[in-house]
Amino acid sequence: MRDGVLVSGVRVCGPLADYADGFGVFLAGQGYAPGSVGLQMHLVAQFSRWLVGEGVQAAALTELEAERFIAVRRARVERLFVSRRALEPVIGYLRGLGVVSAPTVVALSPVEGIVQRYRRYLLVERALAVESAGVYVRAIRPFLASFEGVGRVELERVATSVGMSDMLLSVRGRWPFRSSSTSASADADVRVGARRWRLSPIGDRSSRDRPANMPVGATRSVGRS
Repeated sequence: MRDGVLVSGVRVCGPLADYADGFGVFLAGQGYAPGSVGLQMHLVAQFSRWLVGEGVQAAALTELEAERFIAVRRARVERLFVSRRALEPVIGYLRGLGVVSAPTVVALSPVEGIVQRYRRYLLVERALAVESAGVYVRAIRPFLASFEGVGRVELERVATSVGMSDMLLSVRGRWPFRSSSTSASADADVRVGARRWRLSPIGDRSSRDRPANMPVGATRSVGRS
């Protein structure tokens, strides 16, 4: 739908356009006032445009994309809809239609659990591009694997490891634009991640962490991130 669809005076283009009319009717049926429906449609329109830029279709929408979009809104100092809960109406609607997959829990290895948490930190909290986050992840996965024991990663050894310097150099070497400021930023992101791992022991609890590709709404069975 190239030209999009107009709902409550708001034009929605992109992957959510096909569901915009129905979503507007759904909101009205839930008792939303016309002005509130308009605000929701503005949010949906922005979300849909953002998904276009990320190359994500509605059926591939995950919790990570939802969190990243909200992080972008917060970075722009938006006043409305700056928490993850803001997307619940449209995500709940899409889930009810079967467009968004039902939540699932996937068991991860100790290393992969930490890697996915770190990737989320880079994409959501640091707002890195997917390609940039991939540079870090590809460098850090084999590094962490060298500290894997029986059912856990020996996190107490990671941040003080001599191998940390080699791993930082690996990140720098894979970065497309290796200015001194970029290298410093890369070092800082990796070291922050390492400090977090030391302060937040994982053990075999990493299998409960939500992977980056888990459908929207999925939750861990127990524990906290």
